[in-house]
Amino acid sequence: MLNPGAGLPEPADLTDAFWTQLQAVTEHLAAAHTQNEVDDAVLLLARQALGAVSGVILIVSGPHLRVARRHGDDPLARTVWVGRPLSAVTPATDAVRLRQPQFYEHLGSLLAVYPHLETQTGGTAAVASAVMPMMLDAEVLGVLALDFHGPHVFSAGEVHFLQTLAAQAALALDRIRLLHHAQTSEQQRDEVERRNQALEAFAVMSRDLAGETDRYVLVRRAQEIMLSLLSPGYALYWERGEDRWQLKSQVGDIGNPELQRLVDEHGLPLDAPALHTTWLTGVPNYQDNYAQGADTPAEMIRHVNAATAFQVRLYGRPIGMLAIGLFDQRTWTPMDKVLLETSITSLGLALDRAEQTRHLQERTAGLDAFVAFTEAVGSELDVHSLAQQAIRVIEAHLGAVSVAYYERHRDLWIGVDWSKNVRPEVAAQMQGGVPLDAPNFADAVRRRTPVFLDTWNAGDNHLSTAGMYGAAAFCPIFIDGEAQAILAVGQFGGVTWTDRTRAIVRAVGRSLGLALERAAQARALTAQRDALDRRTQELEAANGELEAFAYSASHDLRTPIRHVMGFSELARVALARNDTDKVERNLGIVQQGARRMDELVDGMLMLSRAGRQEFRPRWVALDPLISQAQQDAHLEFPAQDIHVQWPRSVQVWGDPTLIQQVMTNLVSNAVKYSTMRPRSEVTVLVQDSETEWTITVSDNGVGFDPQYAGKLFGIFQRLHPQSAFPGVGAGLATVRRIVIKHGGRVFARSVEGQGATFGFTLAKPAP
Repeated sequence: MLNPGAGLPEPADLTDAFWTQLQAVTEHLAAAHTQNEVDDAVLLLARQALGAVSGVILIVSGPHLRVARRHGDDPLARTVWVGRPLSAVTPATDAVRLRQPQFYEHLGSLLAVYPHLETQTGGTAAVASAVMPMMLDAEVLGVLALDFHGPHVFSAGEVHFLQTLAAQAALALDRIRLLHHAQTSEQQRDEVERRNQALEAFAVMSRDLAGETDRYVLVRRAQEIMLSLLSPGYALYWERGEDRWQLKSQVGDIGNPELQRLVDEHGLPLDAPALHTTWLTGVPNYQDNYAQGADTPAEMIRHVNAATAFQVRLYGRPIGMLAIGLFDQRTWTPMDKVLLETSITSLGLALDRAEQTRHLQERTAGLDAFVAFTEAVGSELDVHSLAQQAIRVIEAHLGAVSVAYYERHRDLWIGVDWSKNVRPEVAAQMQGGVPLDAPNFADAVRRRTPVFLDTWNAGDNHLSTAGMYGAAAFCPIFIDGEAQAILAVGQFGGVTWTDRTRAIVRAVGRSLGLALERAAQARALTAQRDALDRRTQELEAANGELEAFAYSASHDLRTPIRHVMGFSELARVALARNDTDKVERNLGIVQQGARRMDELVDGMLMLSRAGRQEFRPRWVALDPLISQAQQDAHLEFPAQDIHVQWPRSVQVWGDPTLIQQVMTNLVSNAVKYSTMRPRSEVTVLVQDSETEWTITVSDNGVGFDPQYAGKLFGIFQRLHPQSAFPGVGAGLATVRRIVIKHGGRVFARSVEGQGATFGFTLAKPAP
């Protein structure tokens, strides 16, 4: 049996295929929702990576170990990997008890350790086997077993690979387990989210690191991701010099200028406890309470409360130390340790792969460029950036070519990005559009695969100015099953397509399609998140308005009701005395109370309708909405001289009916509070930023005390008496509810006696 700790992996032990496959399974595990999905992903990768003939996952279930999934076995074949009580003595149960992997490399080596195994299980042992416990913290969740038809000597790289795979499988299995129980425990739901974040972080890290070959860029990205999972602090990467540790990469402010100068200029002594012990043993050093003064002067480090340090390895050999210091108090949890140690493992794999890439760069320049492109597009979401990168990669690998990216718009293919060497007249034709039925374009879409032409007819494809290209390729890109784009490549002169050039175009086109589909999914998720945020804001606003309504029901509505009841009783008494003057006066007050109550009810209904009205956003011209608001103000205040100024030809994104209500309310409000002036001067301004529009309505009215600005948008909130300015205080509350529905915010500012400005923002739509 192989001792997994013996020896160190050589460069050849960790192949590029290991890295690529591990990256793929990381993303599959992050997306898995069932145990079978996790098991299938792990077994498929393990068998492909090591060439195993079969594999099985056994899960710990109470006092037993049961078979959860098999791959590769003949359904009628009997193997030694069967469910057994944990008390039984088998390779799988021993892996659970001992928490150690087991490797049997030659015929008979398994039966030499377990001579009665075949009798106990009724199965036949394979020539070689590997048994990996899948552990989360100190808990073994199950066992991954692989069988081989022939002898198999497990390299240190393969052992490292299987340990990493088993750790990530355990994390994914535990996430699935927590998901099943999340409805019964808020704490468990939090843990599921935490582990989801971990798997997402690992997937991001795998994508971000996979195409990079610079060691310090890789280390820095790992530092960034690890810090993102923790509270505020810093991450330092050290390498050994002749007599001191030298700082090579830093993420985060260290928190003390003198300490920063010390580590920059002098580093740390080689026997610094925070690094030295872990460097010698390879065991991470977790400190819940950082030993201040052990490595640096205590007065420089008092702001650091928790710390940890890890070996960073290349081909299994330590090359540096990654240390993390946190400013907040923290007790390192088992989950923290799993996250950080898996990140360090991923960094080690990335460094191994980067080193191999550098060794092979001369021989595999084309492949490396392709890998760099496919990995880069995995983290890029902007469509045009993705297309431009695809164009650059094809240009770099094919030489004298022109590349164009077309998008489908109704019945045309419209050129949106192209090589710099495309002539202006050709670019103009591409921008003008190519009909969907252009022969070569249509053929590629119909076949759903790239079409390569050693000779082509530019005129037949409505690109008569592009006759300088002798050969052409058309690569269709499908998103959600629909042809959404085409990547076209033209070669000058008599060049023909070779297997190599075809492969590059196919690969880049396929990768671009995947990247565009991922970008579309990301935009959809962002839209869902924004909608959820808007709904949350609406609910918060509704709760506030509900409280205001409760107050209104007990105060604002009750006041006119008291007037009605009280003065109707006085009118009745006056009528009995035949005092007609008092009867008339009292009934007039009753009528005023009824009108006031009717206005309050109308205000509540207006606010309610604004919240319930269906939201249908589109591009909206502000000009006609402001013009209509001005007309409404003239109807409401016919005796007032009103002058409204606003910018022309401005478009925003929103529901036109709802935005009309907002503009009408704000302009009406501005005119109402400036009626004591000979002329109401109202100014509408629009500010355009990268993410939103800010629209303000200013007046020359009485203004308000700015300390009460926060109350103005509440239901039935008024700062002026009813006798001076009529109204119930529902208009601005309606404005607030509509703006929140659009994902915006409202604000007000004023200097009392010098007019007021009310404003709101509208979010711009995703590109």
